[in-house]
Amino acid sequence: MPISNTFQLNYSKNTGFTLMEVLIAGFILFLVISTTTLIYRGAVLSSHKAERSIYVNGLLPLIIDSIDSDIQSNGQDKTLSLNGRDGMGLSSYTWSAEVIDYQAPPQRSVAESGITEAQAKRFKLWQVIVNVEYDDYQREYRYLETSWDLNQ
Repeated sequence: MPISNTFQLNYSKNTGFTLMEVLIAGFILFLVISTTTLIYRGAVLSSHKAERSIYVNGLLPLIIDSIDSDIQSNGQDKTLSLNGRDGMGLSSYTWSAEVIDYQAPPQRSVAESGITEAQAKRFKLWQVIVNVEYDDYQREYRYLETSWDLNQ
């Protein structure tokens, strides 16, 4: 028995994909690639933002210490506002501080006589605003700081 009679293959004239099938497959492939690209781009941007934020937040305690030192040394007597500009690492910052409260310590009482003495104002509460810039990242921080006049 010849082999060609037992195995007859049915070849049709239309082998391959139709134009519509190729277009649909190409469109689906385009959607997958564009979605993947958008997700990757978003992840890269988020990573870059996080890196800048971590850098600035890492320097912030040092910046605050420097500002607090300036307030303690320059905020004496009747000074009610201060400001400054400086740089640290690869970042630069500006700051301003305004006194929001200026108070005296509690009255001092002399135990033997029962007399109380009023004390002069010497404690200040400052509202400090810091603007930090690093590359194209900019952030504003606000905090309260206390100081006291050493001359009284």
